[in-house]
Amino acid sequence: MIFRPTASAPIVADSQTVYLDAAAKTEGVDYSIVDATGVVTFGVAPAGAVAVTIDYTSVPPATGVAITIDYEQGGVNEVMFTVGVPLKGSSIDLTITTDSDADGLLSDESPKSHRTIISYVDEFQRVPDLAWTWTQSGRVVGTSDSILDWGEKITITVKLTALSPELAEDGTFTLEITPEGGSTLHINRRIPTLIDAIMDLK
Repeated sequence: MIFRPTASAPIVADSQTVYLDAAAKTEGVDYSIVDATGVVTFGVAPAGAVAVTIDYTSVPPATGVAITIDYEQGGVNEVMFTVGVPLKGSSIDLTITTDSDADGLLSDESPKSHRTIISYVDEFQRVPDLAWTWTQSGRVVGTSDSILDWGEKITITVKLTALSPELAEDGTFTLEITPEGGSTLHINRRIPTLIDAIMDLK
């Protein structure tokens, strides 16, 4: 029997708990699941009157990653992307820490207020806890707090000025966005060989 209870696929791997009449079932024994689609397949079809439910964590969407090029230094100095919380997803604390010395890092700031950590990885380096800011992008609820809830979207700007070497043409990179108590969202992109001052990396 195939069942799709997950309204907001893809889901975070191993985040789900599947229940039949409130009894938790075991993945690989009672059922299998495809994280990308949220489709659950039972080895033995549940009885018609059995209630099938699932708890899970959705992978937050990330769209429209744009880069800004600093031609004087010859590298990428900012990455911007838009994120939102899907249906049934957990809220995200967007409290920021000011990059007081403007070095592109929050790891050296004291005190720290932020609860979401953004790190950078490429073939040459891993730079944890980069400086970032955010702006509203179509909030539904219209609140002015620092908590991202379901139905809200924000645009995050990440500073890449702490990289050495800098991110340049034909380079690949990964951003790791880790909210407090949540799963890490990975954004993987490649910079084209020919680049403009501002580009949208689909």
